[in-house]
Amino acid sequence: MHKEKIKISDAIYVVNVNGYIGENTQSEIDLAQKLGKEIMYYANVVK
Repeated sequence: MHKEKIKISDAIYVVNVNGYIGENTQSEIDLAQKLGKEIMYYANVVK
């Protein structure tokens, strides 16, 4: 379902907590790149 939503979206917003992007999220980022979508990131690194 997420991949279908990416196809109809103008952009995706990736919330990156503690510097970790999982396998599923990475595949969604890859799809968005392939489709030419804008990708925005929010990174919250807690030490």
